[in-house]
Amino acid sequence: MPILTTISLLDMFNFFKRLFRRHKKVVEHNEVNVVDSIVKARKLYKELILKAHPDRNPDNVDLAKTLSQQVSENRYNYAELKKLQQIINEKL
Repeated sequence: MPILTTISLLDMFNFFKRLFRRHKKVVEHNEVNVVDSIVKARKLYKELILKAHPDRNPDNVDLAKTLSQQVSENRYNYAELKKLQQIINEKL
């Protein structure tokens, strides 16, 4: 037969507080903020899609199509968009 004990509200509160407490997370410098990365990617995407659009590059239509397709595929990937930015600036 279990032994029933009375628990005060304060004890119960402290129990749940310890159970669900948030652990402080140490943020490293190389950790990327996801929201910041998405915002940067959106701005860079708009810039690159305009530069790499085939209508703006009538001399290199095939290259512009492939680059604009790659930009569209990596729309939310900021790191890949930075790489594509270098390629677009060199080739177009």
